[in-house]
Amino acid sequence: MIQGNLLDGGNYSVNIRGDIEADDIALDNNIFGVASRYGPIIAPESIAVYENNVHVHSGQTVMVDRP
Repeated sequence: MIQGNLLDGGNYSVNIRGDIEADDIALDNNIFGVASRYGPIIAPESIAVYENNVHVHSGQTVMVDRP
C-alpha cells in the first residue's frame, strides 16, 4: 500500500512497471505535486489506484497513465 504520502518529481512520481510480478499493490490517499515530467502515476491495470489520490493545488483526482 502506497498511502498517505506527498509525492512529486521524476518522470512519473510513481512508476510501476508493466511487467511487475508483485501482488496486492494499491495507491490510496496520496497528494501529488506538479513537478513530474510526464504525469503523477503510470501503472498497469492490475494496480489499484483510488480516486482520493489528488493534486496538491487543485484537489482534483490525479489521472493514471496505463501502459
